[in-house]
Amino acid sequence: AHLFSLSLLLSSGICLALRGGERPQRERERGRRRSDCLRARTLSLSFSLVRDFSLAARVSLPARGAGNDEGIKRERERKVSSRTRTLKRERSMAPTISTSRWWCRHHQRGPFTTTQRTTISKVSFLLCVLLLLAHFFARTFPRVIKEQQQKYIFQTGTNRLDYYRDGLNTNHQKEEVGMITYARREESEDEARLEEKSSHESSLSLSRFGSEKTREDDDVSESADTSGLDYASLPRVLLKGDKLQCKCGSWKCESFDQPRVSFVISREIEDVGDLLNVLNSIDAMDGDEGKDCEVLVNGDGLKSSSSSSKDNGEDGINALIAMIRKQGGFTNNLASYRNEPLERIVIVKSESGNNKNDDGVMLERLVSGALAAKVRFVENAGNVREETPMELKTTVLKRLRAVDSSSSSSSGSSSSSTPTSKADVHPRVSFAVQYFKRPNLVQKIATQLAGYAIKYNFAVEVLINDDSATEIQEWHEAFKQISHAIVCAGNVHEIRGYNRLALMSRAQIVAVIQDDDLPPTEPNWLIQAEDNFYEHKKLALIAGLVGQIQGGPDTGRWGKQRGRHVKQIPYYDSKGRPFMFVSWANIGPFVLKRDAFLSSGMFHDSYSCRGDPGIGFDYEYGIRLWRNNREVALQIMQFRYHVGASRTSGTRSSTNMKTRRDNIESRNTKLIHHVHKGFYVNHAPEGANKSPKAKAMSVKQTCKAATLPTLANKRLAKNRKDSKSGFFSG
Repeated sequence: AHLFSLSLLLSSGICLALRGGERPQRERERGRRRSDCLRARTLSLSFSLVRDFSLAARVSLPARGAGNDEGIKRERERKVSSRTRTLKRERSMAPTISTSRWWCRHHQRGPFTTTQRTTISKVSFLLCVLLLLAHFFARTFPRVIKEQQQKYIFQTGTNRLDYYRDGLNTNHQKEEVGMITYARREESEDEARLEEKSSHESSLSLSRFGSEKTREDDDVSESADTSGLDYASLPRVLLKGDKLQCKCGSWKCESFDQPRVSFVISREIEDVGDLLNVLNSIDAMDGDEGKDCEVLVNGDGLKSSSSSSKDNGEDGINALIAMIRKQGGFTNNLASYRNEPLERIVIVKSESGNNKNDDGVMLERLVSGALAAKVRFVENAGNVREETPMELKTTVLKRLRAVDSSSSSSSGSSSSSTPTSKADVHPRVSFAVQYFKRPNLVQKIATQLAGYAIKYNFAVEVLINDDSATEIQEWHEAFKQISHAIVCAGNVHEIRGYNRLALMSRAQIVAVIQDDDLPPTEPNWLIQAEDNFYEHKKLALIAGLVGQIQGGPDTGRWGKQRGRHVKQIPYYDSKGRPFMFVSWANIGPFVLKRDAFLSSGMFHDSYSCRGDPGIGFDYEYGIRLWRNNREVALQIMQFRYHVGASRTSGTRSSTNMKTRRDNIESRNTKLIHHVHKGFYVNHAPEGANKSPKAKAMSVKQTCKAATLPTLANKRLAKNRKDSKSGFFSG
């Protein structure tokens, strides 16, 4: 109604201003009315003059007599009454000058004709249409485009986030946006990244995995770019003037995290000297064949010359490290900028047995853990120099990482889906454990995780990133009854360690655990996570420690029971267990939906250098999920947190390490605010539990990072607490 009234007024004004469409007779009519106005003004002036002369001439004779007081008095009374009658007469007489002007203005144009009314209606309708179109393009159209982009991201796994797209041009070179610098390898530098995503036709490569034919639909989501990878490769993000910027010597830092080719030494080599010869051959390769590479090694049978067959594994890995140091490290393709022997080398030790399928599972883990789109198999030093070594392409990588395929794809016979060993059973959950020199907790953590499979028949696998390359044999003995793998990758720390373990995972759910957190005895927390992943389709991350919302009615620091400065979770899931949505959460533990983790870019390696802690990367990942149309939640997992000497070890073991840790946290906080500027705003800088002003804000006043979880929590308002939800019901 308001729009129509506005358009009607505008159209009327336009028509009156233009006076268009009048015929000649209308012009004559207007001239006649103009002359009538002139005559009316003349008559009015004449009447005024006549009236003034007549009033001046009316003087009674008795009033002229001098000294006649009575006559003067009667004359004055007569004048007063005469003046009153004159005023009444003037009001009823012909129009005055002012009324004549109004009369002329009113009758000069006359009422609207039929043509004018039609024109006004047409103009009003057109203005309404234009206003509606303007409203559509200003409000509705951008929302529709955004919904279509989010739907495309959800269906294809594409992760072209707007804040990354704004900072990158078409060839992915460096680009500066405000305080942030985005950098990614140029596509021309990587031949494998330009290969089209076609089906793999090499029967030789497929036969290595015991599969006779290829299923065309066994692909996972497309990558975020045209790299040919099956996971999103995010660009490196830097702050201007960052004093903690990674310095990788003469190499580009992204060449270590985004290699061009992954060499896989699939054969089980027992002698450390033979393995070192293969590594030296790869290091000495000329040209671009070995440039920016990584090497994945099967370390099951690796042992030093002085170790027995019973103690193989750890002694063999440490013997290899000692031999690399003794020869002065590598000098070419495998060289390190921080004097780390395993800088570009990843050694994987898995469960061993007499079953024929164990080798296939080990090979699958090696290849699925590769970071490059091209995989080249190497068996000995001579095989490295062959002109056409055996290769795997993108399609096979996708098939290996597609954990929802049938278990028979990894078995020797494709016609039977019956598992032939413990390794053939796809686990319900994969545990990704980050470990560094905490020997007192190895047996405690292993007992709890192995108990899920042994006591409760809950199929699991355990993947350990051993940055210190210690207690390898202890981990191996503790998990000898369940599927597991131990990865030694040269002290890359948690961000890169978790990312590689997630790639190697064979389950759809990945539980991220730190080495100072002790899991509960019963797997109730995993069952609750499975239930909520099934119920909330967009849910991609469930945390178990602390989560926050900084603005709106749900403002607070929520989390574990009896926590310091932590409020208990006020909402419940459909089965009455504590559960709520949050903007971001602290790691330890995290339960991830694996396909969402890979398609969203995994943990961002720009938040730490290799070997440094990445304080704040967990906050950034939660905010990025909300920005990518995913959801982040929090539940109670009953862990024992910070077990042992966690406050005096690790990144707090010395004053220098604690200072660097605090500096990294401060830098990453600034980086989060710059990267997610506009989407995330901290409305409670004094603390989520200490800001009544932030809690009093309405949903319309908060940023999207606070608005989205607040709106999602409204779906949980009808749920009620269940007092019996703490018992195992798996």
